[in-house]
Amino acid sequence: MSQAGLVDIEASHPQIPTLFTADSGSAIPLANELIIDGLTVANGLYAKPVFTTGSGNTIDVNVQVGAAITGAPANSNNAGIVSFDDTMFTVDANGFVQLIGGSDAIDSITGDDGAAVFPDGAGNFNVVGSIVANATNSKPLYFDGTAAANTQTLELQVATGIAAAPADSNDAGIASFSTSHFTVDANGFVELVGGGVAVDSNTGDDGVAVSADAAGNFNWIGNTVANATHAKPAYFKDSATANALDLDIQVGAAVTGAPGDKNDAGIVSFDDTAFAVDADGYVTMVGGGAAIEQFTLDDTNTVTPTAGNIDLFGQSTPNTSGVESYQIDADSIGIRMASPFTLEDFTFSTSTASTTRTVTVTNSDNTSTTSNAALEILAGGTSGGDPYTRYTIGTARSFAVGLDNSDSDKYKWVTAAAATATPSSGTQIMEMSTAGDGVINGSWTVDKLKMDSGTLSRIDAGALTISPVAGSNISLDTFQMNQEYSNSGAFVQYQLRNSSTDANSDAKYTCSTASSSAETLYTAVYTGGANAWAWGNDGADSYKWKLGYAASATPTLSGMNDVINATTAGEVTMPLQPAFLAYLATEDSNVTGNGATFTLGSGNALTEIYDQNADFVTTGTFTAPVTGKYTLGTQITFLNLDAAMTAGNIQINTSNRTYQKTLGDVGAMATAGGALTLEIIVIADMDASDTATVSTQITGGAGDTADLQAAATMKNMFFGKLEC
Repeated sequence: MSQAGLVDIEASHPQIPTLFTADSGSAIPLANELIIDGLTVANGLYAKPVFTTGSGNTIDVNVQVGAAITGAPANSNNAGIVSFDDTMFTVDANGFVQLIGGSDAIDSITGDDGAAVFPDGAGNFNVVGSIVANATNSKPLYFDGTAAANTQTLELQVATGIAAAPADSNDAGIASFSTSHFTVDANGFVELVGGGVAVDSNTGDDGVAVSADAAGNFNWIGNTVANATHAKPAYFKDSATANALDLDIQVGAAVTGAPGDKNDAGIVSFDDTAFAVDADGYVTMVGGGAAIEQFTLDDTNTVTPTAGNIDLFGQSTPNTSGVESYQIDADSIGIRMASPFTLEDFTFSTSTASTTRTVTVTNSDNTSTTSNAALEILAGGTSGGDPYTRYTIGTARSFAVGLDNSDSDKYKWVTAAAATATPSSGTQIMEMSTAGDGVINGSWTVDKLKMDSGTLSRIDAGALTISPVAGSNISLDTFQMNQEYSNSGAFVQYQLRNSSTDANSDAKYTCSTASSSAETLYTAVYTGGANAWAWGNDGADSYKWKLGYAASATPTLSGMNDVINATTAGEVTMPLQPAFLAYLATEDSNVTGNGATFTLGSGNALTEIYDQNADFVTTGTFTAPVTGKYTLGTQITFLNLDAAMTAGNIQINTSNRTYQKTLGDVGAMATAGGALTLEIIVIADMDASDTATVSTQITGGAGDTADLQAAATMKNMFFGKLEC
C-alpha cells in the first residue's frame, strides 16, 4: 500500500492518507475505516507467495500454501505455508519440524545390481520376494531393482545338486525334500528316513570304491567265473557297468586229495547218469550205492580206479590153465587164458539182478582203418548147417537171425514158440536173397505207421517217403492218422512242399467237411498231454475264426478260452487281452490344494466299467500280468479351486517310471465355479507284476480344500490296455 493524497488541515498538523495501493488494485478508507483481511490461497494463484489486492475500503493479504516440486526450486515463488502429517513429522512449540525418529528421509534404495529404486508419487517403495533358479545371480540372496518400478525384488535361489563339497555358499538355496528319503520336523530339522547315514560308495575285494549314480542307486551283478579267477571263491569287484559291483562266484575245481583250504570250492552241477540231486539239493550216487574204491584180483593184488576208471586188458601171455585176473599196474587189470583156448561149447552164465551181462570184442588199435573187430559165426560149407544167432526168452519164444544154407543162403528172420528157431525152421518173418530182393510176411508197424501190402515203398533214417504215381493223389480212408516219433533233443517235422520253382506253384493244406451244418474245423497243438492251443473255423459260433487255449489233452475249439476271435465280417476281438476302465462315483473332498498328494482310488473306491483279465483293483492299482507296452490314461476333474492355488500336477506312476503333466496357474485356469479338467495318456513300458496308479497335487492354497468331482459321466477316471 502507498499514500496517494494528502489533506493539509493546518500547515503544522500531520498528513492523513486517503488512498491505499495494493499489488493489485487499491482501497480508500470509508468513514475513516480501512479493512485489512488475511487470506490463504492455492499455490501459484499469484506471482509471489504473499500478494495484496485492493478494492473499496478493503485490502486482502493473500498468502499461498506450499507446493510439491521435483528438485530444488529456482526461486522462492513456490514457497508457502504448510501443515505436516503427524504420522511422519513432529512440530514443536517453536515451529521446529523433524522426521519422526529423528533420522533422514529415504530418497532411494540401491540393491545388489546397483540400480537405485525411488518411491512412487505417494512416497512408497515395494519390496517383494521371488524364487529363482540356482545360479541366476552371483549369490543365493540377491536384491534386484530392475524388475518393476518403485520396487526392490528379493530373489532367493533354489538349491542345486553338485558333485562334491562346495568351495563357498553360492550353490546354497531353499529346497524341499522327498518323503521317500527324508523326514522334516516342525522345526525344519532334516533327517534320512530310518535315521541312518547315506551310503556314499561300496568297496569290494579289489579295493575300488563304487559310487552311486545321480539318482543314488547302486547295481549288484552276479557272475559265474572260472576256478582260481580270484583269490577266493566269492569275490566283489568293480564292474564294467557304471555304478555297479560284480559278485563273481567261481565254479568248483577237480583237485587231488583233500584241499588245503576252501579256495578251490565253487558251485557245481552233477552228471545225472552218475548222481541224483533232490529238491533240497541233496546229492547221492545213482542207485544209492557207494563208489568202487578198489578191486581184489586172483593174484591177491588190489587195483584202485584213477579218476573213477579201471583199464581191463586181454593178454596174449597164456595162463597155465583156465582164466585168471591179475594186476598190470595201479589201475589196470589183465585177463589171461590158457592157450590155445579151444572149447566145443562155451557158456557164460551168471545170475545178477539189475545188471546187464555182455560179451565184447574190442580191437583197441586206432591207427589203421583195417583194425577191425568182428564176431564171426561160421558153418562148415554148402552141405553143412546154418550160421545164425538165436534170441530166446526162457523156453516160450525164440527168434533166429542168420543164413538158411538149405535155401540159397538167404538171410532170414524166423520165430518159434519154443527155444528151437533156426533160419530153416520156424515161422518166417522176413527173408533177403543174395541179390537184395526181400519178402516181408505179415503186417509191420514202423514208428506207429502201419505198413502192409507194399503201400509204403521206402523208410530211411528219420524220413518216411510215400511215392505214388506222378500226378496221382495219396488217399487215406481212416478216422485218425497218427505220426509219432521219439527224437530226443530235436524236432519231429510235418512238411508240405511244392518243389516246383514255376510261377503260381502253390502249396495248400485244406481241412474241410462235406456238410455245412455248423461243423468246426481246427488244428490243435499241445505238450505233455495238456496245455493245448487250437485255431480254426468254429461253425458252432457263426463260423468265427478262433485262437484258443485250454489246459486239456483233448481240446475242442468251442470249449476253449478264446484268445482271438475274428468274424466273417472281419471284426477281430481279443477277449482275454488285459484292459480296464474305472471312474470315481463318490466325490473325494478336501484332497489337495496346499501341497497334499492324492492317489485316485485311495479315498473313495473307484467303480469299474470293465476289467478284462481281472488285473485292476478299485483302490486304484493296475498290475501288469505280462511284460509289454501298455496304454495308460486318466482324466482328473477338480472342484473348488481358488485363485491362491497357483500350480500342480497330475501323474501316472508305474514301477519303472513316473509320467507327469505339470500345470500352470490352476486357479486362473479354473472356471468361475472353481472347476478344471485335465488329461494325460501315455504308452508305458511295464514288466510282469509292475503296478500303475494315478496321483495329483495342487499347491499354493491356504489349505487342502480342492475336491475331485464324482459323476457317472466319468469326470475322474483311470483306464488302460495292453498294446503289444
